[in-house]
Amino acid sequence: GVAAVAIANGRRVATELPSAGVVSAATLRLCAGACITSAAFAAAWLALLRQHARALIWISTGASAVLYLLTSAWLLTGKSAASVMLGLGVLCSASCHLAFLYAARERVAFSATLLSTVASLLQAHPALIVLALGAVGVTLLWLVVWSVAMSYTLHARALGALATGPAAGEIAYGSEGWLVFWLLLSFYWTAHVVKNVVHVTVAGTVGSWYFLAPQPHGRGADPTRRALVRALTTSFGSICLGSLVVSAIRALRLGASAASRRASPGPLRSCLLCLLGFLDVVVRFFNQYAFTHVALYGKHFTSASRDTWALLSRCGIDVLAQRELTGSVLLSGCVAGGLANVLVLGSVARASFGGQVKEWLPVAWLVFLIGAGVQLLVSAVVESAVCALYVCYAEDPNALSTVHPQLYAAFVHANPTVPLPGEPLSHAHGLLAGRGGL
Repeated sequence: GVAAVAIANGRRVATELPSAGVVSAATLRLCAGACITSAAFAAAWLALLRQHARALIWISTGASAVLYLLTSAWLLTGKSAASVMLGLGVLCSASCHLAFLYAARERVAFSATLLSTVASLLQAHPALIVLALGAVGVTLLWLVVWSVAMSYTLHARALGALATGPAAGEIAYGSEGWLVFWLLLSFYWTAHVVKNVVHVTVAGTVGSWYFLAPQPHGRGADPTRRALVRALTTSFGSICLGSLVVSAIRALRLGASAASRRASPGPLRSCLLCLLGFLDVVVRFFNQYAFTHVALYGKHFTSASRDTWALLSRCGIDVLAQRELTGSVLLSGCVAGGLANVLVLGSVARASFGGQVKEWLPVAWLVFLIGAGVQLLVSAVVESAVCALYVCYAEDPNALSTVHPQLYAAFVHANPTVPLPGEPLSHAHGLLAGRGGL
């Protein structure tokens, strides 16, 4: 459908579109170098995460606190009342951040063990990183098709408005607004489906390591391939349904935000935007654990959602505290990956494009985005694996004592109250081993 929209509107505006620019060979060389540098940094970061995860947690969380304090000090030195009020707000956020670090200081060792285990898993199953790279390629191809459809649609609408006057342009905007919304929904939906296929595959691989590693059939076959087959067959409907829920909320949020910018914002509209933003964050967080249940047990999305709610009701605070600590490390890794590219290739970009800031600065930003994007890709796989480990432990804590005694001891120390298992484990064993669901 998106391709049909691109072809139909492309024929209408083909003669009106400006000619495209040509990307220079120097820019392409720098982008290729940025990809190589980013891959090397990602491998080094995984090795560092495996050996020194605890130090990385303290460095990342401490850097966040220092950044909060510096920002608040800079805003408080401003002369305007708005700057002072904003500085007080940032200072309050810094105080809350420091209070959280003090309260969660005993969980740092557990989060470090968790990240080290996941880094070892990724090094033992490099196919997960290859799968994530393939998902990026599919997403980029989809982005090209979608961008053509959206740009042609917006260009056709602009041409119609210029040809028929402002009043007719407003009518054309309203009549084509549903098409724009549908394109936004299709973009988010497809992107989330691709992302969640990777998440379900990672969760299935971690589940095979968790439940089946001590058994003979857990060592021979490729767990990543089996998990990917399940994600693209028996679990694909659940992935599409869950992704549609998130995509609809995000498209509604973006549409409501665009509508509020064209009209004066009122209290009701502001409350609606706040509610949509809250739902967007909560549903995305909730779906991550629901899809883990789908990967482990082959459940439908609705039953997986019910079991996820029960799981988060039992240990939701522990999950949130752990996500905050590990998330700071992953975010710091993304920033460090971008800065490493800039440090390595920024001087090359300046030498290639001259000393003019407008010449080399956009290329430096592009290099930064490539480095941060590659690191974000690895971080997404790490986050999916951490989520799967939490669900596996909640379902069967004793299995971890055989697979990884050190991580089991860390779980017991950080979570003294062992949650009650939910699903019968024989179903998970059969599905992950290639029996049962397939």
